[in-house]
Amino acid sequence: MSTTSRTDEPARVTYAGLAADDTGGDDRPPLVLLHGLTFDRRIWRPVLDRIRALDPARRIVAFDLPGHGESPARPPHDFTRVMAALGAAFDAAHIDEPVLVGHSMSGGLASLFGAHHAVTAIVNVDQPPEIAPFAQLLGTLQEQLRGPQFDEVWRVFADSFHTELLADDVRAFVETNSAPSQSTVLSYWEPLLAQPVDALVDEVDRAIGAIADHRTPYVLVVGAPLPADLEARLRARVPQLRIEDWSPSGHFPHLAHADRFAALLVAVDGS
Repeated sequence: MSTTSRTDEPARVTYAGLAADDTGGDDRPPLVLLHGLTFDRRIWRPVLDRIRALDPARRIVAFDLPGHGESPARPPHDFTRVMAALGAAFDAAHIDEPVLVGHSMSGGLASLFGAHHAVTAIVNVDQPPEIAPFAQLLGTLQEQLRGPQFDEVWRVFADSFHTELLADDVRAFVETNSAPSQSTVLSYWEPLLAQPVDALVDEVDRAIGAIADHRTPYVLVVGAPLPADLEARLRARVPQLRIEDWSPSGHFPHLAHADRFAALLVAVDGS
């Protein structure tokens, strides 16, 4: 997978205990990149390099979430505590009203954070804000997830990423950068396993309502078409929603189309 090479590397820093790559840059809203569960900030490097080629002065900060990459675990990992950790890191890094970009689980995290904090825009990569089906699925698999069958069950989730749709080098990059740990996965999924589905649905609905009320620019990038009824509900709830369907690219449309995704991020300015 080719990327644009640069002589200057992002600074490897730690903000309030979270490891990060920080390019530095001008005073525009920074691009903050949050990886998905089992990955770390390295997964953003192809996109980060392309953004820097398009817009060298833009500040980009890619974080390792707690328990990933070089960030210590600091459990538990319910979204309230993870959002608090991010908020502290943003304060330490002097990040104000970022363009918040999240893939997979972090698409939900970015949405929840943006519902409660000032952000310039939210870019959600392949995590449509409908929690019930996933929470119900986890409930049926809870015993296997907690037991010795974890690796077998995780392969089912990994197969659902459809990495076979990616170019060989991109697929190898994704597989190399995934480190599924039963303890970490369960720690992040515990709230989904422990709370009633109706309570989870209400939480997501409140977040989506807040985003709609704030008129926060919201981009949802997907690698497969959304069901028509879900798309209609989302557009009705969030009038400013922009859906980018980059089918067929599976769960990693931002890596399957890294140049296109970088251009999208450079153009997102909150207007």
